[in-house]
Amino acid sequence: MNYQYRAFGVPDLGIKRDIPLDLVVAPYASLLGLSLQPQAVLANLTVFEDLHMLGRFGAYEAIDYTPSRLLPGERDAIVRSYMAHQSGHDPSLGL
Repeated sequence: MNYQYRAFGVPDLGIKRDIPLDLVVAPYASLLGLSLQPQAVLANLTVFEDLHMLGRFGAYEAIDYTPSRLLPGERDAIVRSYMAHQSGHDPSLGL
């Protein structure tokens, strides 16, 4: 599949109600709640680890549960890419 940078998420949780019926979950979205619910975030990251969402360079971009994009018999599809701007990359530090 060709995943381009656009709004994904969980439709029932979104502020905008006109988003497509995509069900795509990203580990970095969990980290946004770290200061509010640290135990819940850590539990959620454990689930991502159990789903094999960790690769050589950290967490993969997302996991897609949208039925129309899954092959027959698949429950999910891991989006095996990384976004540098979501990994703390800082060009000014030479990283």
